Amino acid sequence: MRNLFCAVLVVAGSAALAQAPFTIVKPLDGAKVRETVPISLPKNSVPAGSFIGVTLDGKFLEATVPVPNAKNTHLIYWLNTKKHKIADGWHTVGVSLFANTGGRPQISDKSEIKVHVGNNSGIAIPANGSLIRYKFYPGMRSVYTVKIGEEVSTLTEAQNKLGGRAAQLPLGSESIRMLFAVDDVRGGYGLVRSQILPYKGKDYVVATVSGDEKPTVHKSDEFAPIYRILRTTGAEIYGDIPNYWGFEGTGADNVEMDLFAFIPLPILPTERLQVGDSWQASIAMGGGTIPEVRNTGKSIEKIPARGTFEAVEWERGEPCAKLRYELEFGQKDKDSRELSLAGREFKQNDKLRFQQLAWISYRTGKLVRSNMIVEADTKVGQGDSGMGGGGGGNSGGPQPMDMGGRGGRGGRGGTSINYQIPMGKGGGQAAPGGMGGQRGGGQQGGGGGTFVRMKFYLNMVLEK
Repeated sequence: MRNLFCAVLVVAGSAALAQAPFTIVKPLDGAKVRETVPISLPKNSVPAGSFIGVTLDGKFLEATVPVPNAKNTHLIYWLNTKKHKIADGWHTVGVSLFANTGGRPQISDKSEIKVHVGNNSGIAIPANGSLIRYKFYPGMRSVYTVKIGEEVSTLTEAQNKLGGRAAQLPLGSESIRMLFAVDDVRGGYGLVRSQILPYKGKDYVVATVSGDEKPTVHKSDEFAPIYRILRTTGAEIYGDIPNYWGFEGTGADNVEMDLFAFIPLPILPTERLQVGDSWQASIAMGGGTIPEVRNTGKSIEKIPARGTFEAVEWERGEPCAKLRYELEFGQKDKDSRELSLAGREFKQNDKLRFQQLAWISYRTGKLVRSNMIVEADTKVGQGDSGMGGGGGGNSGGPQPMDMGGRGGRGGRGGTSINYQIPMGKGGGQAAPGGMGGQRGGGQQGGGGGTFVRMKFYLNMVLEK
């Protein structure tokens, strides 16, 4: 009798698990939402082998499998309203449960709610435009998670003309943490100290610096600061890498083993702007070797670009001004116009594009997020075509992007296209080898060419 009772309990328990209702628990119907919204479902409402289909206003959005939340009490689907470019206003979010029936997925249950999306609402803007500024004050600290990486894409000339799309192949990425601390404010200018921080709960970072071929461990006693006097727009007045002074008052000028990060803050517009306005902007890049920084008092190189006040929106819970910086130039050929009109991925033989998106908080005056990419397109010949003189000289590591530099300036090869991720080690910051010489050494010929795109990115997100 006891065994029979236990068996009944097991069967009843299994049935209860299988019968969990498939319904949206949160957000509630009529809720106001923004940014990334967790759509919560009961823990056992999606059986193994099943998945959900998500719709927005009756139109299919995506199919996926929800994941357990941190407490393992519910299943979560994360609806990124900004990624899917969902307009502000009322929308119907639906989820359908797809179960395997007769070897084919069939809808077995549905649930839906109405929510009000407000990514751009509730942020007051002065009638005469926004004056976007950093709000420096002594003791201000901002810590960022920084991810640096590179990708390569290739597509033959024939595939490009047929409308093919290049697949992106990640070549590698690494993460560090960066501190921007305001040590003093005088006359409206901020003395801003920036330096690498160890991983949370650790005393080190793992990074590939110039001169190294693989990531290595760097202890926190290697991390050294860069000091900048900045306007509230982020424009540099003066930059320096000071000597270290020990407890006995003796100076040390040996920075061979110090690890520096030349990552600057975005430079903000000087005038008031309305959403949609443009201005003559600059993309701030780390520049120069340590001796050059000390001799010139400049640690930032500015690349002229077109700036656009793109939107006012919420980002990571902060009311923000969204700014776009862009610069693009390249070498066209006789097919460029036709390829552009046809919407092809590659439209010209050689192109270099800089783009940065920055979100600045109206409330705190901090950079909340920054996404920077640099894309270099080139067409490499096939068959009898010449490949030229090889890649541009590198300061150490073989990768086109380096996490740092020990010194020396990178060489140049052919018509190399170099992009320098702004981070350096020791005696300076060396320009990485790029896509050097790929057009040199012979005429492009044979049976067409192959388009190659190198993409470098540097993303910063403010830690909470």
